[in-house]
Amino acid sequence: MEPRDFTDIFTTQMDTLFDTMAADADALAIAAHLVQNAQVGRSFNAVLAKYLTENKLHLLADHKTKDALLVQKLFRLVFLGLTMEEGEMQLVPFILQLVRKCLEAATTQPDPIAYLQLLRILFKHCHVAREPLAHLHNELAILLKGALDTLLAMLNGPNCGQVLKPLLVELVLLLPAALRVLVELTLLPSMVKPLVMALQGSEELVSSGLRTFEVRTAGFSLCSMSVRTPRYCQCKLLD
Repeated sequence: MEPRDFTDIFTTQMDTLFDTMAADADALAIAAHLVQNAQVGRSFNAVLAKYLTENKLHLLADHKTKDALLVQKLFRLVFLGLTMEEGEMQLVPFILQLVRKCLEAATTQPDPIAYLQLLRILFKHCHVAREPLAHLHNELAILLKGALDTLLAMLNGPNCGQVLKPLLVELVLLLPAALRVLVELTLLPSMVKPLVMALQGSEELVSSGLRTFEVRTAGFSLCSMSVRTPRYCQCKLLD
C-alpha cells in the first residue's frame, strides 16, 4: 500500500481506533505495532500525532480518567518516533503545537496535572534520545522563555500544592535546551531556585537535580573556550 493511501485510510478511522482502545486496553498493542512497523511506522505516527494533538488533548482536563491515561500512553508511542530516521523532522510541528497547548491548558484548567505530566513525558524523551535532537531544540528555543515563565509562575503561585510542586520543579530541570541557548536567553538564573528545591526534595528529585547540575557544569566546561561563563551564573551558584 502506498504511504499516501495508508494515511488517508487511517485518518478517517482514528476515532474508531481510539474508541476501541478506550474500551479494550489490550487494543493499545495495535497502535504500538503500527508505530514500530518498518513499512508504515512513520506514516502512522504522523497520523496519530496529528489526531491526538488536534482532537484529544481536552481529555487531559481530568487526570484521573482512563481516557487521560490512554492519551498519555499514545503520546509515549508518538515520541518513540523521535528515535526513528527522519522522525524528528516529521514530529517537530506537532510537538511545538503540543507544548503551546499544554502550557495554555496548564494555566487555564482547574486540573493541570495531566497536561504537565504529558510535558514531562515529552521532555524526558528529548533527554534520553540517542542522538541530540538539534532541530527540535532549535525550534523549541522560541518557546523556552515563555515556558519557563509559565512554570515558575505556577510554582510560585497560590495553587501550587504538594502534588504540583515536584512536577513543576522537574519540568524546569528537564526543559529541552542546549546550554548555549539557556545562556544566550539568560534563563539560567531563573532555574537556580528550582534546582535548589530539587536538591531539597524527594530522592527522585534529588537525583534529577544532581543530573541537571552535572550536565550544566559539564556543559560550561565544554563550551568555556567559546562562551564565557556569565557573571550572573557565577553569583547565583555561589549564593
